[in-house]
Parts: sequence; C-alpha cells; structure tokens
Amino acid sequence: MSEQWRETVEDRIETVENIDFSEKEEKIYEESITRIKEGMDSGLGFDEVCAKLVVEDKEFKRLIIDDYLKMTIADLHFSKEQSTQDVADMLKIPEARVASARAEMLDEVLQASVDAYHTKSGQEEGPTGNA
Repeated sequence: MSEQWRETVEDRIETVENIDFSEKEEKIYEESITRIKEGMDSGLGFDEVCAKLVVEDKEFKRLIIDDYLKMTIADLHFSKEQSTQDVADMLKIPEARVASARAEMLDEVLQASVDAYHTKSGQEEGPTGNA
C-alpha cells in the first residue's frame, strides 16, 4: 500500500493512543494493525487475516478490526475516491459490508459534530426554538 496509507495507519494509532487504553492494550492494538496490514499486503483477504488475529478480549478485537476497515475506507474511498465496490474487491469482502461501515463512519462524524456543537454552545440537548 502507499506511503500515504502508512501515514493514515500511524495517525490512527496515534489517535487511539490518546484514548485511555492500558499500555498492554496499546501494544496489542499496534501489533494487530501491523499484522492485518502485513496479511493484506501478502494477498490474503481481510476476513482471512482477521480470523488469524489472536486477541483475548473479543470486543477489543472487534474494535481493532473495525478500525482497520474504517482506515482502509477513509484512505481508498474518501481520500482516493475509489468506489465501495473497488474497496470491497481489494479487501475480498462483500460491497454491502464496506457500504455499511462507510455509513457508520458518516454517522460517527455527524455525532461528533453535534457533540462539538453542544460542547461549544454549552447545551446538553439540541437547539430549542419555536419552529
């Protein structure tokens, strides 16, 4: 994958490091992302690579897998304007799964925007008015 992709992965790892993960979790996260990337680079499918990941905490494993999928979508679909079908083909997964993750990403951005608005305006709920 491209050097820009490596920067995207490194940025995401840096972002995740700012979450309150333990030192052990950070190490597992970084190693897992690297293993997925290496597996993908070797030509394996996304699900095949992810099935080989050994992470004891199943929810944490799911977070790692979701992050990698979203990083890939961000890089290939949003940055490089490849179709969701092209991304799915590269990952060797159904296009519907990429489309679903893409929609989830957009929802997360929307929610982050709403939260930022509420924080900035000092409101806990949405705007009120007589409309």
